[in-house]
Amino acid sequence: MLMIRFMRIGRRNQPSFKIVVTEKTKSSTGGRFVEEVGFYNPVTKEKIMQAERIRYWISQGAQPTPTISNLLISEKVTEGEKIPKHKKSKKKEEAAASAAAPTAQAQLIEPEGSSDVRPEGTQSPREPERPVERYKEGWIAYSLGNFIFDQGFSKETTEGLLLEVTIHNKKITRVSPRPIHLNSLFQPRLAE
Repeated sequence: MLMIRFMRIGRRNQPSFKIVVTEKTKSSTGGRFVEEVGFYNPVTKEKIMQAERIRYWISQGAQPTPTISNLLISEKVTEGEKIPKHKKSKKKEEAAASAAAPTAQAQLIEPEGSSDVRPEGTQSPREPERPVERYKEGWIAYSLGNFIFDQGFSKETTEGLLLEVTIHNKKITRVSPRPIHLNSLFQPRLAE
């Protein structure tokens, strides 16, 4: 896969970068590249870009790194929204998740053929209400893991869940949970 990325040149404490089209597996500090399409000096803020060649390589499938993408957007070579380079702090993520949680609509899926419905309040705290949940545009499958293979298994640790997923046009259209259990040789088998 081709990438549009920085290749560092310049002396120590005086960085400058070539903007090059290169294979993703090649080193970003040097080596061969397909084509040089620009130059950037962060000290003097000098920017030279071959906009037509950059657009050509993007049309051929080359992916710009997030920093290059933001630079191209700020120089109006390409259009779009800037990509955040740094991760959000965990406190901000938790606050955003707690604010979004009450407003999100969750669709719960019951395993096919399952009639194990418990009255409210009788469920153990470790066990989710249902094994698969539709949340916004994705799916959440609940699982209890942490198998320790040098100890005896309880009935709960030998039970699990297999998800049969149907994909149509690059989208998940159906998720069917299938209960499984581990046999004495620790091989998963469909529960009957």
